[in-house]
Amino acid sequence: MFLALIVATLGIIIAVSAWKPRLHAGTFALAATLVLGTTMGGLSAEKTLAFFPQSLFLTLFGVTLFSSFLDRAGLLTFAVQATVAKLPRHRGRLATATFFIIAAVTALGLGNIAAVALVAPLAMPLARERGISFPAMSVVVIGGANAAAFSPLAVAGILVGTYVTKHDLASRAGLSLEALMLWLAGGVFVFMAFISFLGYRFFSARHSETRELPHATLQASTEPAPPLLHGELHAKKRLGLLVCVFIGALAFRVPLAVAGWSAAAAALVLTHVKLDDALKRVPFSSLLLVCGMSALVALAESRDLGALLAGFTSGHVNLKASPGVLSFLAGTLSAFSSSTGVVLPLFLPIVDAFSETTHVESGGFVAMLGAMMAGTHVVDASPFSTLGALCIAACPPGAARDGTFRALLFWGLAMIPVAGLLGLAAGSFL
Repeated sequence: MFLALIVATLGIIIAVSAWKPRLHAGTFALAATLVLGTTMGGLSAEKTLAFFPQSLFLTLFGVTLFSSFLDRAGLLTFAVQATVAKLPRHRGRLATATFFIIAAVTALGLGNIAAVALVAPLAMPLARERGISFPAMSVVVIGGANAAAFSPLAVAGILVGTYVTKHDLASRAGLSLEALMLWLAGGVFVFMAFISFLGYRFFSARHSETRELPHATLQASTEPAPPLLHGELHAKKRLGLLVCVFIGALAFRVPLAVAGWSAAAAALVLTHVKLDDALKRVPFSSLLLVCGMSALVALAESRDLGALLAGFTSGHVNLKASPGVLSFLAGTLSAFSSSTGVVLPLFLPIVDAFSETTHVESGGFVAMLGAMMAGTHVVDASPFSTLGALCIAACPPGAARDGTFRALLFWGLAMIPVAGLLGLAAGSFL
């Protein structure tokens, strides 16, 4: 009864987050965890609070605080705008360069949502000036952000890495933690690059933004950064030094949380940004979404939800088809809710339990995990997702936003079967 109530609560929260994103799913999930755990679960407040992923929260907080210092100091905007100014005029090369720029920004720890929020206001006016359709540029921007979403410095990568470490999944796969995450992140990157340029070619053949702008001013539509940097040379030096501090710490196998907080402390010294200003840029809403959903899923997992769902799937669906069913369901949910905050925390334990129940070997387990990671993010061009909505909002005045909305909705929904096919491909390794 208690487990059924948790599952019903999860379903309601996911439905509400898809219908009304303003009603924050993470807040409801954390509240539900505390209420259900202390009442029907018969747990003390201390034991219920233990379901909150403190390590994950502190890691995300430290990394995003460091990124916020870079953003607030104008270092990220400076780096992006300096790169955009040197982009080629050839449309295909421009799309390729945009893909790798936003992938780099995401991989450095800004995360896919913040990276799209930073780059999309630059990319969409540029697309109009160069005659690239808005749907084509949107697919490239979203694909680039998601291709690097599983960087060990990004939110999704930290989430998966923390779960893999906590449950010792690397040893089950017969690999070291670094090798497993490299295989997974690399596979997702290659797949998302292929899908992004497939979408670019598809929409480029059907749409064209012919209206030219008088040399577009490529300014991000965000609050302007204060004049804290004195000249490009100082900006380059500080950006390079701060990134070196962060990457250098990781190179010496310092835990990511320690590296993030150390780099944030260095940024506090090396820039003129006040801590209060940096904290305003930390995406606490995303952090609470991820950690709140993780807490509720952990409560359900303590009552063997993952094992029950995995057992039901393996008992009613052909073994090799089961990963396809799970990936299809994950992709469907991701098209209407947060991939990183809602769907991954829910399905990672199911994949884990399924692999244990069916005694999946290492190759099949890695394939299933990779298919789930890619399948939850390949649908993110949907305008009901955060990334799709950001791209539509970044379209310049006078743009055909309704047409862009319909095009991205078509592409996002078309990717749901692709998520299922990824799972079926993973099932061939079982």
